[in-house]
Formats: sequence, structure tokens, C-alpha cells
Amino acid sequence: SIAIHPSDPQKVAVATTSGSKVRVSEDGGLTWQTWNDGLPNFSALAVVWDDNGADALYLGMDYGIYYIDNSFNEWQPYSSGLPNVIINELDIHQPTQQLYAASYGRGLWVSDLGSPSLGSNTFVSQNSVKLYPNPSDDHIQIDLKHALAASVRIFDTQGKLIIYIPKGTPSKTYSIKISKLIPGIYFVRLETTEGTVTKKLIKK
Repeated sequence: SIAIHPSDPQKVAVATTSGSKVRVSEDGGLTWQTWNDGLPNFSALAVVWDDNGADALYLGMDYGIYYIDNSFNEWQPYSSGLPNVIINELDIHQPTQQLYAASYGRGLWVSDLGSPSLGSNTFVSQNSVKLYPNPSDDHIQIDLKHALAASVRIFDTQGKLIIYIPKGTPSKTYSIKISKLIPGIYFVRLETTEGTVTKKLIKK
């Protein structure tokens, strides 16, 4: 896996299955450094930069996810709520500031971006929340596996907040009217005490 920094193409990170695990270049590949401190003895499979001003890197391995930025001297575990699974792919969705992790055999998981020291890295399964009908032209319903107090935010593809519903009484079902939205693609972000999930919505 190879990742090029979004705003500085001279910075390149490579995840490998060899002993060096992670190699980073800051001069477009002329020279390389090995970044292994704090990592377990597993293969590195996926890497992605977060353009957050601190040169943050997320690393998917045979066993969980790790994080490093300019404030750390070694990699930090970033797997709260995540089962012990192989992470094959990582991707960042900037409009909702979330990290998506594709696992081997356990589906897609999502977490808010941020340093582990901020306590924001709790992963939840995309399968734990159902959103329907989708596509929809009038309303959507969100079903949870059990009752939780949740806030709901709906963003457009540019990351602009369109609808906000604050947390209220815990419920297993949330119904939201979307008839005033113009047709297009939106992202519905549900935040609970057990984590955050974002679903793509198509408005007819």
C-alpha cells in the first residue's frame, strides 16, 4: 500500500509485509526512513495520510490500526471498539472527518478522525445501523439494534451541514423528514455514546 500526502506530494508512505513495515520518504522517494517504533510484529497492509496539519498517518495491519503524527515518537494503538481483525484498506472521508476501515471477514468499520489522546477513536460497524428507504424523496428512517440517545447530522457532498437533530430521549428508531432537500447525494451522520456511523443517502 502506498500513500501520497494530500498537500505535500514529496511525502510518501509505504506499508509493507517485510520487517521494515512502514517506510516514509519526505523527498519524493530519494531517501527513505523506517517508521516501526511502537508497532507489533505483524504485516502492514494499508496506510493513509490525514491532511490535518500534523502529518497524521493511519496504518492498517494484520491486527488492528495504529496512528502517528508529529506529536508522537512512536505509533499509537487506534482500535477502540474494533474486533481483532485484519485491516485490508483504509480511507478518509474529509467532509465528515471520519476514517473508514475495511476488514477481512468483518465488514466495514468507521471512526472519527483524531489523535488517540483525544479519546475520539471508537469504531462501530456500519452494519449496526440501518437507513431506509434509500433512495428516498420524503423521509428516512434510522434503526438501531437497541435504544440509544443519538444526534443526527446530514451533510452535502461539500461537507456543509444541512440538517441537525440534537440528542434526545433514547430510541431504537429515528424518523427524519427530507422533502425539502434538493435531489442529490448526502451523508447522514449518527452520533451515539457507542460511536459514530455515517451512511450515504440518495435524495430523489
